[in-house]
Amino acid sequence: MVVQWEFNVQNPSDVRVEMTQREQFNNDDVDLTEALVREAIQNSLDAKIDNHRVCVHFSVKTLSETETSYLRENISTLKPHLDACGIKISNHKPVQILTIEDFDTVGLTGSLTARDEGNFDNFWRAVGSSKKEGIQGGRWGLGKIVFSSSSLIKVFFGLTIRKNEQQPYLLGQVVLSNHCIVDKYYPTHGFWFDGRTDDHFNFQKPISNWDLIDKFCQNFSLKRSAQSGLSIVVPFVDDSVTEPKIIEAVIGNYYFPIILGDLEVTVGDTIIDSSTLKDINEQATRGVPQDVLEFIRGISSRLDSSPDIQVDASNGDDMAEIFCFQEEEEKFLKQRYSEGALIHARVLFSLKHNNLGTKNGSIDLFLKANQADEARKSLITRGPIILPEESKKFCKSGVLGAMLSRDDSIAEFLGDAENPAHTRWNARSERLKKKWGNYWVVLKQIRASLPVFYNQISVEPETQHDDSLIDFFSLDDTDEGKRPSRKPRQEIPDIPKTDKAIRINSQHGGFIVTSGKSSRSWNLPLLVRVRVAYDTVGGDAFSRYSPFDFDLQDENVFEFECKNAKIMSIVKNEITLEILSKKFSVLVRGFDTRRDIVVAASTL
Repeated sequence: MVVQWEFNVQNPSDVRVEMTQREQFNNDDVDLTEALVREAIQNSLDAKIDNHRVCVHFSVKTLSETETSYLRENISTLKPHLDACGIKISNHKPVQILTIEDFDTVGLTGSLTARDEGNFDNFWRAVGSSKKEGIQGGRWGLGKIVFSSSSLIKVFFGLTIRKNEQQPYLLGQVVLSNHCIVDKYYPTHGFWFDGRTDDHFNFQKPISNWDLIDKFCQNFSLKRSAQSGLSIVVPFVDDSVTEPKIIEAVIGNYYFPIILGDLEVTVGDTIIDSSTLKDINEQATRGVPQDVLEFIRGISSRLDSSPDIQVDASNGDDMAEIFCFQEEEEKFLKQRYSEGALIHARVLFSLKHNNLGTKNGSIDLFLKANQADEARKSLITRGPIILPEESKKFCKSGVLGAMLSRDDSIAEFLGDAENPAHTRWNARSERLKKKWGNYWVVLKQIRASLPVFYNQISVEPETQHDDSLIDFFSLDDTDEGKRPSRKPRQEIPDIPKTDKAIRINSQHGGFIVTSGKSSRSWNLPLLVRVRVAYDTVGGDAFSRYSPFDFDLQDENVFEFECKNAKIMSIVKNEITLEILSKKFSVLVRGFDTRRDIVVAASTL
């Protein structure tokens, strides 16, 4: 028996809604493999059974001829729809599939054939809608798009066994563009299913035939037998999704719950848990610095203990005032920090929920002096989820920092602030405005809490400069009875001006980088780094830059115009450019016009 693919027929007068959200899961912030790993593991952690450790298995496999024949047979009825959308299936290239299976989870619970907004209904029949709350990861109901996006034919299958049940249920879904076949119009979503319900809803019923499911599991090498959970199969998986990249994405995004013992991940034959993480991380091309992992292990041992200090952010808006300690407290914290101890602070918040009234919550901050001179990314989490773009904002040499939000109320608040890819917070989120009365102040306080706490307890080394004020004050020499003499004035030699290869000129609200005469000697293409900071009184403006000044990645604020140049990357206040011609220009606008900016450019 071959199960059929089928789309609902669309009324030509209906509004056509395309799946434009795919780009949110494959962009400069997060690539496809990373989005896959983040979405799959996040869903599994959301569905964990009580205090069980969640186990997730990833595998990329090349199908045999028999297995390939089985797959092609079961997508044969989909071919007209693929053709209508311009998607071709290669008959010569070996077929690879990705399988993702979780264990010790509840599976897709809820009604199979009703709009009850349960897990099964929301996973298969809802886009842009989610009922997850509190510490649960999902919010937007968009993450599952990454499964179909990872398939060259935009198809994925899901097999679930629910907690306390033995019956498996299997369904397939394809997410294409709106299309037309012989004067019939079809929407984006189609299903591979076993008949429809007899009522007027006409719901697609999942496959429950044991023989069909056994054959499916055998051909795709699924490990699930009677364990509850969810298995995902992505056929014709994108070539960029490989097991080594999956391992790196797991380590980079989920080392925190792995160290805590809440998560175990198997990729192919590689088991990643709290005991193997260190060795596997050392072998990874882009692993996490070992001192960061040791920092997290130290945090895990302190999570259930009392903090060194506790402050209440509801006492004011300015975090510098909130972290204004008593003299003895400040002395104690600075002493422990200078000795290399792990410092733990808890910040209390009062949230104003528009429907439920006041909800109290807290975040935990951790700081530890680091022997390494190079800057380390901090760890910013919501529950088990690491927010990479927020984590980059606290990045200082000689210190390791973490902000954890494990409290349900704060986790719910921050979850409502996250973008669909769960990489950063958006203070203008409609979900925040709809649910929370004091969202703007609280989010600003949470973002500022770690750097302000660091500024309060960090100890700057003291140095003595005997001559620093010699030009301003007349001091008697107690030994000789003479004034200290001024240093002899040195003649400044005339230095001939040189032609610059890169010119920087101010513009209203920004600056423009252009080529100078010396650029004629360049061998192109060439990389150029541009750094920007607001000017400061005294000190180096670039070292005093803070992400709270501005972030060039904010598309709502900054605009770029490039001629004969291409932007390769943007990280906080730095832009990496690829110069394509010896006559180029790059214009950047969006800075505060009331402040002066300092710009520096150099070739790489």
